[in-house]
Amino acid sequence: MLRLSRSKPRYGYRRIGWLLRSEGWHVGLSRVFRLWQREGLKVPVKKRRLGSSVKGCHRRRAETPNDVWCWDFVFDRTTSGSQLKWLSVVDEYTRE
Repeated sequence: MLRLSRSKPRYGYRRIGWLLRSEGWHVGLSRVFRLWQREGLKVPVKKRRLGSSVKGCHRRRAETPNDVWCWDFVFDRTTSGSQLKWLSVVDEYTRE
């Protein structure tokens, strides 16, 4: 099990159990899970990529005025029941 988990680090205990059974071992899923926990094995978390967009402001901080803008639609109701809608646009650097 350790050999398989080192050679295939993205495989979890279910797939490792399936590989063990295909190699001829007579093991159940509960036993594989119990051994998996005892050995402290975990599937590593996938790292998310941020992308490489030059103009993308998803992870970019504003450095000068008019550099990065954010916008949001706001909806509300008055006490009489009529609906209010507006668009708010804010400069990230000056907060105006």
